[in-house]
Amino acid sequence: CYALPRGLHEACLAIYSCSGHYDPMLIRKTWDAIIAGLLAHAPTRKDVIVLTSEKIRQLGRLYAADAPMASASQGRGGLAMSADQLFPLFYLTDRLEHLSFQLRDSPGWQADWVVRTLREIGISTAAIHDALYNLLVSSKTPFWQRPGARLHLLQVLANLLDQW
Repeated sequence: CYALPRGLHEACLAIYSCSGHYDPMLIRKTWDAIIAGLLAHAPTRKDVIVLTSEKIRQLGRLYAADAPMASASQGRGGLAMSADQLFPLFYLTDRLEHLSFQLRDSPGWQADWVVRTLREIGISTAAIHDALYNLLVSSKTPFWQRPGARLHLLQVLANLLDQW
């Protein structure tokens, strides 16, 4: 996306949506840039959580498959682009829970902020459960092998099941 080097990450998502362009790595890179931008501009660690949650809600309402406002976009040649392609739930859950684990010592931090954010978008509890369970069971990344990381995921999953 030509807008990515210029820092217009949200515009990139809109371009992908309108054009029907589906490149999973580029979409992930765009989401990473959006989250990194929020980290860079938040004055405090608590603000990181608030700003990230607000931005994910805003963009999730546009692009998440389960969100009420999300719909498939028509790309070139009339090809529909699925909303879940622009809001990769498993990937974003991993990135957001990664961030949540890193910020766990921040004032005002709550273990379920990622789940609450996703539910406020309109993503089903079952879809969130699947994403968290996938992280817990099949994630082989070194980050989730750290001491306390799997416990964090278990706590988040237990909170989700309590609310279900």
